Amino acid sequence: MIKLSVDLIQGYYISKPKPVPVHEISENLIAEIRKINIDYSDTINMIYHPEKGETVVLQKIVDEKYSSIFIDSEDITIEGGSVPTNISIIIQDELKTKIKLHNVDIINEKDEPIISLGTNTNAEFVIEGKCKLTGCGFYVPLTASINISGSGSLFIKSESNSAYCIGVNKDQSPGNIVITMDGTLTAEANGDYAVVIGGGKNDSGAAIRILGGSLVLSCSGNTSVGVGNICGNSVIDLSECSYSFCCNSSNAIAIGSVSGNTEICMNNFNANISCSGLNLCGIGPISSGSGHIFMSSGQANFIMRGRTVDCIGTSKGNLDCNIEFSKISIDCEGSTAACIGDIKGDGDICIKDSEVNAIVHANEPFSLGSRNGLLSLSNCMQNIKIN
Repeated sequence: MIKLSVDLIQGYYISKPKPVPVHEISENLIAEIRKINIDYSDTINMIYHPEKGETVVLQKIVDEKYSSIFIDSEDITIEGGSVPTNISIIIQDELKTKIKLHNVDIINEKDEPIISLGTNTNAEFVIEGKCKLTGCGFYVPLTASINISGSGSLFIKSESNSAYCIGVNKDQSPGNIVITMDGTLTAEANGDYAVVIGGGKNDSGAAIRILGGSLVLSCSGNTSVGVGNICGNSVIDLSECSYSFCCNSSNAIAIGSVSGNTEICMNNFNANISCSGLNLCGIGPISSGSGHIFMSSGQANFIMRGRTVDCIGTSKGNLDCNIEFSKISIDCEGSTAACIGDIKGDGDICIKDSEVNAIVHANEPFSLGSRNGLLSLSNCMQNIKIN
């Protein structure tokens, strides 16, 4: 029972039933219980259950030897301290809850999520002050939904073979992810497969919506995704926010997916994307992608250095792209480098009331359009320099 984290037990071990209460326990039993506690002190997982409306002080419950928090009620506040704490937070299945994170600093050195949402959970996290998560950040399974809001700052750093900051690993599909922060989200994922926000697949057609705040994301590894999914079927809305992505990876995508269908909508945005590696794509799928990209009333800046580079679009696919009232600046270099469209595939490209400035250095350079699709330019200012 002690090994299973049970604090109180009832049974014949202490005493058989008697007509009067037992006031003393034998010294031999006391000594045995103490010895078992010492033997299992490093393996016992004590779980804290906060009540509705409670403020949980991390340092206090860690001092009391709790190693995880199980949330099964609403309106919980988790208060950090002056030093990092090693603890995990688990949210019950089928729960709708609101959790405030205030100046939390949590470290989890195991390859496990720091905050895990249960199935069919709907959780809002309000970020207050300066919050920091070191390890796999928020685990958002297929049927769960998360909304991260607040005016504070949040830093997440995840390093593992299949790393993620908000979402799931390369073999799973995430639930709905919404970010409506007024503050700054800084997130870094490093590993063979690294996804900052999103996951591996998207079997349910869940959406990633970033609707506010300032995002500063970075990746490194073999295959890296800033916002989206590795295997496609990505549904992304990035609006009313600023977005910065820096990556050094063999296969890298800033917004979209490595392959497959991608639906991207960007409104009132400011995006700065810097990638280096082999096969790179700024916005869209890296290769053989389909779907649609819509960009309106924003500004996007690209610095791309790789073997195969697609700034906005895909390669060998069928992806439509509409850009309006936006300014696009591109500096790309590679063996094959394309600005907007698809050098080897199809898809219609429509750009209106926008400005495109580009510098391209490549053996196979490509400016705007696609091989067999339509290119429509209306009131568009171009300044494109190739080689």
